Amino acid sequence: MEVIKLSSERQAARDAEFNRYFSKAFLYTGIFSSEDIETALKLIKTQYGYKDIYEKFFLGKDWRYPELERWKKHGQETGEWIRCFAEGSLRHDFTKDDVSDFFGCVSTYRAKKELLAVGAFYPKRNIKTEILKKAEEDPEYRKLLTKILKDRYYECAYKILWETTSIRASNSWKKKDAIRIFGKDVNYYWKGVITTETDTRISRNIEKEHPDAIFPVIPCEAYDWQFMLKITPRYSKN
Repeated sequence: MEVIKLSSERQAARDAEFNRYFSKAFLYTGIFSSEDIETALKLIKTQYGYKDIYEKFFLGKDWRYPELERWKKHGQETGEWIRCFAEGSLRHDFTKDDVSDFFGCVSTYRAKKELLAVGAFYPKRNIKTEILKKAEEDPEYRKLLTKILKDRYYECAYKILWETTSIRASNSWKKKDAIRIFGKDVNYYWKGVITTETDTRISRNIEKEHPDAIFPVIPCEAYDWQFMLKITPRYSKN
């Protein structure tokens, strides 16, 4: 199948849109300087950007994802969780000194690897029961489990941040590109590909209040929402 490359003009427009969205996303984490953002944007253009940026700028640091935090608070207050919170570590309440949900967030394989790596207690039998019992009795052990939970949280939050920002940037560029080629009257809509009834309802309510919003309007995993044209005219090559 022949792959048609974008013209230099359209490629530049696409790159600019990705730079705009990622610059804002990185800025909100609270750990990026302007120089860091410039370096990260260069890495995005490489096939190793996802991993390299995490290891260079995020790993081992306390950073924020304000949008995800707002939806976490929404879930805690209403019991209504958007789909990306299916990952247990994203729901964990770090304001409480409680790790009773540890194994709902971390696999036994990872727990064993992390605990043995620092020479911490790891039982041979009744693994989950004994670890949680130890955590109740030993505050330092509980802190260690909390650190493992937080590391897992950051990994998952970063994945959501990256994928949400990537899809928004891509959809924003596709919309602008379609308008540039076909005019402002081109019909388009947002299609939920892999989503839930809750996500769809919340997203459509936001769309009613903000008709020009770029989907996904909530944090999500890759390709939950895609830009679609109601008509399918052939793109021009310029």
